[in-house]
Amino acid sequence: MLAGAAGLTYTVHAARQIARLRDAWTYTPLDSSVSRAVGLNAPSFVPLDAISPLLVLAVVSSEDRHFFRHRGFDLEEIQAALRDALHGQRLRGASTISQQLVKNLFLSDERTIGRKLREGLYTILLEHALTKRDILALYLDTVEWGRGIYGATAATAAYFGTTPAAVNLEQAALLAALLPLPRERGRALDEGSVANLRPSYVLRLLLRLHLVVSALRPDGSPRALALDEVATAPLDAIIDPAEASGYPRSCMTAAHRSMAAIRTALHATRSRLAAGAPAPAAETQP
Repeated sequence: MLAGAAGLTYTVHAARQIARLRDAWTYTPLDSSVSRAVGLNAPSFVPLDAISPLLVLAVVSSEDRHFFRHRGFDLEEIQAALRDALHGQRLRGASTISQQLVKNLFLSDERTIGRKLREGLYTILLEHALTKRDILALYLDTVEWGRGIYGATAATAAYFGTTPAAVNLEQAALLAALLPLPRERGRALDEGSVANLRPSYVLRLLLRLHLVVSALRPDGSPRALALDEVATAPLDAIIDPAEASGYPRSCMTAAHRSMAAIRTALHATRSRLAAGAPAPAAETQP
């Protein structure tokens, strides 16, 4: 009975925490002494409509291909991860964007069963409380993109001197490539080198982006991509540039052209960072 009461108390506490996301509250990221306002009504919050669909597409493609279809947990990815582990491969993560969001905002980084159970509870509550658009917008507004760089507004300003709405396809791919290891890969931008960003991974991501744009826009114009189309984009294909014969030559050519553009753009990013990119204006000391 005591265990049940404790569980109910914690569930009520978690539900109240999730409810705070509808408003604005002060959040301090792990390993940071800088606080910032987060939530759907935070002054610095950027709604999904004000973010380039290309950035949304790149992040969803990289982090959670089934985001718009699942209810917080990607059973397909979980099964695939377990299957790979049983065949001797390294156990990889299968956390969804929803799971990452609640972990980043409400939980610790500890690797324990208790933390995963709490993460599961928060994820269920999050998916019931907010729309997919709001969940994704909050994720993009709070996720880390490098040491001291949180949210798409800060990342696009620091790395490219632009805004989330103006991100192009190559910039979107670069930002998405940072997310799995933002601090380590963020240093690659400091160095102006694509080597530490796993070039093969970046090329696969670029190929997927060009394939999606080609499928949705026969004229090949990524700028015409609409946000609503991202939710139904064909992201399930297994992308392998080594199997070039399986893809349209135009998409392969475009992906390699984008890769060359990224290598060039990295030099400009390195110069920006070396000169001291502007700090995010929305952050305040607690």
